[in-house]
Amino acid sequence: MENDNADEQEEYISQDDIEELIDLDNEPINDEGDEANFEADMNDVIDDKSIGNFTDHNEAVLCCDVSKDDKLVVTGGQDDKAYVWETTTQTIKFNIDGHKDSVVAAKFNSNSSLVATGDLSGVILVYDLTGKRCYDFEIDDLNWLLWHPVADNVLLAGTKTGEAWMWKLSQTNPQCKTFQSYGSENICAKIFNDGKRITMGYEDGSVRIWDLKDANVISSITDNQTTSGSVICIDLNSDNSLIAIGTVYATVKVINVNTSKVILTIQTRSSDKSNEDEVEENDSIEGVAFSGKNILALASVNGVVEIWDISGPVKRNDFKLDFGVSKISIDNSNLHLLYCGCLDGYFRVFDLRSCDLLMTAIGHTDQILDYAISSDSKYVLTCSEDSTCKIFLLKN
Repeated sequence: MENDNADEQEEYISQDDIEELIDLDNEPINDEGDEANFEADMNDVIDDKSIGNFTDHNEAVLCCDVSKDDKLVVTGGQDDKAYVWETTTQTIKFNIDGHKDSVVAAKFNSNSSLVATGDLSGVILVYDLTGKRCYDFEIDDLNWLLWHPVADNVLLAGTKTGEAWMWKLSQTNPQCKTFQSYGSENICAKIFNDGKRITMGYEDGSVRIWDLKDANVISSITDNQTTSGSVICIDLNSDNSLIAIGTVYATVKVINVNTSKVILTIQTRSSDKSNEDEVEENDSIEGVAFSGKNILALASVNGVVEIWDISGPVKRNDFKLDFGVSKISIDNSNLHLLYCGCLDGYFRVFDLRSCDLLMTAIGHTDQILDYAISSDSKYVLTCSEDSTCKIFLLKN
């Protein structure tokens, strides 16, 4: 393994470079009323704070994305339908027809000239923004779909059978590469900033780093280091020296890319349960997100949120929401902002430095399943189990 003997301190940043975060007590945050009252009122009329509302889906909306110019969005749902629609008027620009199952992935490419959607059965459709279908593929059951961050015509997908696929879309010289299966479901992936590598997380707990050019494995972190159940979320820090993975058994692991070693294992406050089935159902890590090089946020389906400084390593903060979290992310321009899509139907924004709740977006009547932030960070698009999509303004 290349750089196997590298000094494991190389990936750390000095404590002096990290802004001190304020410790909180262990009391749960009670930000919008108690759980019992919310459950009683869930289906009643609520004070909808959204500035846009899209209601053309007939079932749960599972995925969404915003174009780079913030003018269009794409949404996909359990009704086997996907739509591209305008942000200002919420009118449909065109339908994406041809899916056979729930649409679980919807993404604009890097320059928003193309949009790709994928369903559970493995049907992938690519349209241009005039509404013309340009490409279609059918692979095994789909888990994830990503556009290359630099090459606007390169699309990647991962499957339940373990393979991954990469297409170079071209009318004159199309190309396709396959990343072989190792017998375990390929659940999640993240492309490195250099555009030359990708890391993938698998059902058996393993993580692999692949070379995109030749589709070969650069390094493999196998289950003897990562055994904590299936890897269900993954992220890279800003200089791509660290990988963070979250698992179904309430565990997060941080991996040094240079040495391919696990340098930190984080067990959330409820991950010491003895019943693995109970842990998998209630405590899975739904999101890991780096802020810069060393600050890592993680969130579980049962509402546990923790903030870690990997350079210590030390846990800076933790708190528990009354409801679970479905997705988290860090604002690209404001690295202190933590976004949380929550299972109570609220979208929340926290300050990483203090864990203060900065805003709560109210409007959905069921859990938020996905969200996307506009490129200027002025609004958030949310999609929900309640079959609607909403647009909320974000406070400065």
